Amino acid sequence: MKKPLLSAFLILLPLLPGFPPAALAQLARQAAAALNLPEEPPVATGYTTQNALGSLTFSNPIDIASPPGVKNRLFVIERNSGIRIVNLDSMTQAVFLPLASWLQSRGRPLETGSECGILSLAFHPRYNENGYFYVFYSLNISGRLHQRVARFTATGTPGDYNAAVSAEGATEAPLITQRDGAGNHNGGDMAFGPDGYLYISVGDEGPQRDGADNARRIAKDFFGGILRVDVDRKPGSLPPNPHDESSTTAAGDSAITPDSYAVPPDNPFLPLAEGTGNATYNGFTFPKTAIRTEWHAIGLRNPWRMSFDPLTGRLFCGEVGQDAWEEIDIITPGFNGGWSWREGLHAHSPANPPATPPAGWTSDPPIYEYRHSSGGGNPVINGSSVTGGVVYRGDRLPELAGKYLFCDFNTGFIVALTEQPDGRWAGGGGGLGQRLATETGVSGWGYDPRNGDALLCDLTGGQVKRLARSGTTGVQPPATLSATGAFSDVASLAPAAGLIPYAPNVDFWSDHAVKTRWFAIRNLTDTVGFSADGPWTLPAGMVWVKHFDLDTTRGNPATRRRLETRFLVKTPTDVYGLSYRWRDDQSDADLVPEDGLSAAVPASSPAQIWRYPSRAECRSCHTPAGGYALSFNTPQLNRFHPYGAETLNQIAALSAASYFSAPVSGVHTLPAFAAADNEDASLEWRVRSYLAVNCVQCHQPGGASSGYWDARAPTPTDLANLINGPLVNDGGDPANRWCVPGDLEHSMILARLRGDDSGVPRMPPLATLERDAAAEALLTRWITEALPARQSQAQWQATHFPTPGAPGSLPDDDPDGDGTANRTEFLLGQDPHALNPPWQPAIAPAIPATDDRLILTFPHPANRTAVIETSLDFTNWSPWDVPGNAPAPPAVPGTRTLTAPAPVDGAARFFRLRVSGL
Repeated sequence: MKKPLLSAFLILLPLLPGFPPAALAQLARQAAAALNLPEEPPVATGYTTQNALGSLTFSNPIDIASPPGVKNRLFVIERNSGIRIVNLDSMTQAVFLPLASWLQSRGRPLETGSECGILSLAFHPRYNENGYFYVFYSLNISGRLHQRVARFTATGTPGDYNAAVSAEGATEAPLITQRDGAGNHNGGDMAFGPDGYLYISVGDEGPQRDGADNARRIAKDFFGGILRVDVDRKPGSLPPNPHDESSTTAAGDSAITPDSYAVPPDNPFLPLAEGTGNATYNGFTFPKTAIRTEWHAIGLRNPWRMSFDPLTGRLFCGEVGQDAWEEIDIITPGFNGGWSWREGLHAHSPANPPATPPAGWTSDPPIYEYRHSSGGGNPVINGSSVTGGVVYRGDRLPELAGKYLFCDFNTGFIVALTEQPDGRWAGGGGGLGQRLATETGVSGWGYDPRNGDALLCDLTGGQVKRLARSGTTGVQPPATLSATGAFSDVASLAPAAGLIPYAPNVDFWSDHAVKTRWFAIRNLTDTVGFSADGPWTLPAGMVWVKHFDLDTTRGNPATRRRLETRFLVKTPTDVYGLSYRWRDDQSDADLVPEDGLSAAVPASSPAQIWRYPSRAECRSCHTPAGGYALSFNTPQLNRFHPYGAETLNQIAALSAASYFSAPVSGVHTLPAFAAADNEDASLEWRVRSYLAVNCVQCHQPGGASSGYWDARAPTPTDLANLINGPLVNDGGDPANRWCVPGDLEHSMILARLRGDDSGVPRMPPLATLERDAAAEALLTRWITEALPARQSQAQWQATHFPTPGAPGSLPDDDPDGDGTANRTEFLLGQDPHALNPPWQPAIAPAIPATDDRLILTFPHPANRTAVIETSLDFTNWSPWDVPGNAPAPPAVPGTRTLTAPAPVDGAARFFRLRVSGL
């Protein structure tokens, strides 16, 4: 089943004859020659930009934002005046926050010269409950320029702030107000991270070559990096260190408004501030009490536009350079961009000493850089003012999925970077990136809340724009299901020759739908590479078909109708998906637009909306980490399925039909996932099966998710960060964990399945709008029934050996001398200090005497796998390939019986029993 966290062997040494292999009927392989699907999707020949909001225009639109979970409103910041709200249904706009006029009435006018103005907007993760949003803006206090971060509150009805709402300046609650010696290099961007904290970018204050000597220091002012603050002041967060207000504010304005925020307890520079005395960083020595513990990253000149990838949670930032280089960074905790000793990847001479960094100094390199001048070896982009962008996660342009899009404000070159397998960011095939289009004056990027499309703020043109294809090349997919060639008769859904039906052990949740599946290989030569516990290797051109029916009256099969038929096509480097929506008369299905579709199910009771996924959504789920075809793997297909008049093990049948690159042996010993309603399987294995099927494409090392846990079934439960596992965002309660034994309130996996948090999508997040009650019930039972009594090896050891390092406490020790080592005692749930009878199988003669089979029985503990292994030489062991010898953890302890067929060759066999934990 997996590489076990713990396993043990008990040896039995009978001299037994060999056994004949079982006969298997043949599944005849046929080429799927009738399939009419492009080998690859059409590709764009180029891109242009267009107004994303119809004919709407704005005055100096510098940035955009939308509240979490709100699909029909977009907020546009007009740099010189305020914030406007756009109704995306009616394409109308209205004033949301008239900030400039309110500040003027207060005698503290908005500063709009140089690079000042209203620079960014960030909505609180629970904006729909509290109405809070945050604005970074420039203002004049007593004739001096200041930069301010302040909270405002929308007026309206809680939970409906996306409707006809507005905000008033009188609701302002400042967090940070800082005097600024120059109007440029303000940074000025803000974003809430997936951890719920507010990130604030700040420039180096303006004088050239870091003339104010800010960017290298962490114990001065808030200039030259990215701050991370807790605006909710959650339990465990810390107060900020006192700030020297005389250098940063005019009289009467605090640099930090008391009790307006706290410092997250895991901020990277907090350890340096612990204790008393002095600390040294970047070669500068200072009192520990002076450290600005708000810092998340430092060493930045002018971080102009940062964004979190909504899928991975990584923080991308555009860093405007000095004289020669612009750069893109991925910001990590404690990131040091190196300014002003470094510009891009290159040495730089700062305005203030020391001219060179101290010995041993290191900084964090950018993921990409480009020159100010053209002809510097980069034909893709040059320019002198980078505008940081976004990772494309939209539905309209699936070919850009996962690429980082950014541009240069002055030259207008818009570029896409692709993450390479080695972690570099470059063009789709390597190189220097892919130039998409040209649009000067772009000051910010954001997301369209309707479809995740990338939006651009054209500051000089007064529009919010988006990319659009200027042309395409390649074969367009068939417009109707009948034209795909997948079915010889669409009316009966009779599959064409070469389409093989299959079924998984555990269904991916699909909003109560009933699913039917087929796969096909178009020729007789391509094969699949088999793996017992990892993804299979899939040939280019392979096709999977999944059909969805739905009982329009839930639970009544007599009301079943066809909704959708999906295709997944393997390309040489990736996959692409197509969806076909069945017509009301059920005669055929039509190709769904590539940006997907949500539509009401006709006559559904209860009323239900069905999501036809976009092609980008298909790729978001069918990831390389997940194996592309999510259910096409060993633990999913290791089950029986009818093929004509026969019922065969799917893996054995496909092997016999030469679908694999080499014959698959030992099928009886392969792992199999257990469905939620399989009461014979342990609760833990059913939970691990559900997670592996529904979550593994994102939640694993190298996957797209920002979470800490691992959904892969081979990862031992005690190493998967499930039980008491930490969270990226604890929701303001430090007691919250992935799951807590016996504690449903603090088990956040349940909240994510239910969709309790309005600011976070319900899981699984794509192509599903209905809750999975069976999954919720399964997790609830595991948390309340199984976990309170479950012990890890460490907990078991602490129970039986309270003194660390006590004699006889090691896994291979046998303190009671009963012949069973501690590791086996733990797996069997036994007391290591009590004499226990040997745990071993027993061989009994077959009954009646005329039956010459071998019958082997042994006790099987609950929630453990037990597999008989065999050897010819007592050295090379492998699982015994007989029916029933699979690594299946049972729900309750019992007795297992394995029966072997009659011997044929007289060769000796050795046997042993392996027991393993999940």
